[in-house]
Amino acid sequence: MDPRLPFEGPPRATPRHVEPGSGHDAPDAQGGEASAGEPAEDAPANPPLEVGFGFRLDALSAIMILVVTGVGFLIHVYSIGYMGHDPGYARYFSYLNLFTSMMLTLVLGGNFLVMFVGWEGVGLCSYLLIGFWYEDPEKAQAGRKAFITNRIGDFAFIVGSWGSSSSSTRSISAR
Repeated sequence: MDPRLPFEGPPRATPRHVEPGSGHDAPDAQGGEASAGEPAEDAPANPPLEVGFGFRLDALSAIMILVVTGVGFLIHVYSIGYMGHDPGYARYFSYLNLFTSMMLTLVLGGNFLVMFVGWEGVGLCSYLLIGFWYEDPEKAQAGRKAFITNRIGDFAFIVGSWGSSSSSTRSISAR
């Protein structure tokens, strides 16, 4: 306490907001009952952080769904013949299906968090698919190069999302 300020006595307890009938109706510092209608004086000034996780379907995302699933279908059909003899056939198609689902998550993301999950998933699957034959040092190096390139893209995505969310637009919507 600053000695230059006048002494106001010991600090007093402030009444807390208590729901009536909750079994926690305790008297306040002055001996009366705590009022249920008064907000708590020590309540936080800012509301709690709420993070939504959802998808949005509009005309543009519907077109992009057709593009992603159409191209993905063609890649799957081609890969059936190309990878038919490979012992990693199941692993390859797991990566390819995960890539398609992450691409759809990116396209349908209702906010930047969902889009970022899709973005990261696409980056991970790119690394996995590019470095699929990891026993070959050249292909393993290409996978590492893809991983580093994706980290640069992640930085740009975060900066762009931060810049967009700090402006007047808070969510992506078709208007």
